[in-house]
Amino acid sequence: VRTFLPQEAPVCVLPPNASYTQIVNHLNSQTDGVFGWQSSSVKIRARQKGGIPVSLSGMLAVEQPQRFRLVASSPLGPEVDFGSNDERFWFWVKRSDQKNIFTVRHDQYEAMGSQLNIPFEPSWLLEALRVVPLNDKELSIQKEGQNSPNVKLISDRLLPNGKLVQKIIVVNLCTGHIIEQSLYDSQGQRIATATLGEYRTCGATNAVLPHVIKLDWPQAGIVMTMTMSQISVNPGVPSDVWGLPQIPGYPVLDLAAGLPQVRHQEASIRHRPTPIESRVAERVEPAWADSPGPEPQWRPTQEEPQFGF
Repeated sequence: VRTFLPQEAPVCVLPPNASYTQIVNHLNSQTDGVFGWQSSSVKIRARQKGGIPVSLSGMLAVEQPQRFRLVASSPLGPEVDFGSNDERFWFWVKRSDQKNIFTVRHDQYEAMGSQLNIPFEPSWLLEALRVVPLNDKELSIQKEGQNSPNVKLISDRLLPNGKLVQKIIVVNLCTGHIIEQSLYDSQGQRIATATLGEYRTCGATNAVLPHVIKLDWPQAGIVMTMTMSQISVNPGVPSDVWGLPQIPGYPVLDLAAGLPQVRHQEASIRHRPTPIESRVAERVEPAWADSPGPEPQWRPTQEEPQFGF
């Protein structure tokens, strides 16, 4: 029957020739007034390279600009503790070969990140979890293809250690949602990817947040998919949630201890990398509305992002 009945043209949230300012304003409107959120019932499916998937349950809380806490357990007890407060971030994995709680101050990580060899960039994680507004002054835009409803928002950032990183946000103009956010180094190697899906309005608020988030750190071989049945917006998280944990049998190890101090300005000059020409988009807004040829046939994406392993 569907073959013979006339099909109505899909109605997309954003037009195909939307500027990056329009796109950023729309995305920021989804989290307007949101300074933090929490989910107390997170189902987690995690896997390390060479290992088998592990099912965990946990709590996730996030608050701008730098507060984050993920605590996960299995039937055998606590398994994972990732966190960040205003001063430092930390990570602990029970099944790791090294029996420590690893931590480093934010300023030390930015100044010496390449020496610390940490596989993920903490500030990127907070941005991916949608509590830090996007800045349209930092972004350029690329089209994925003539018939694709997706565009890429691209921004470059030079860290104090001279490391150039590039963030690529993929937006579906039909659904009006971010479906993927990735971070790349100066050689074009992927550092991390967040795949976002199942967007829903949270409770009585106007906030629209993803309820399924897949985090992938390829250099560390870690993949983690988090599914949240409910999200509380601006819940007022107790201050002790943002404290560095103390776990018996796992001493705290400061990753920057013993490393030579690097002054930010000197590091920025000495190690300034070559720009990622292959990935940097033009800063001039493309004139899509004036381009010749037929208008793209826009189709809303019905498929959810793939969160499998």
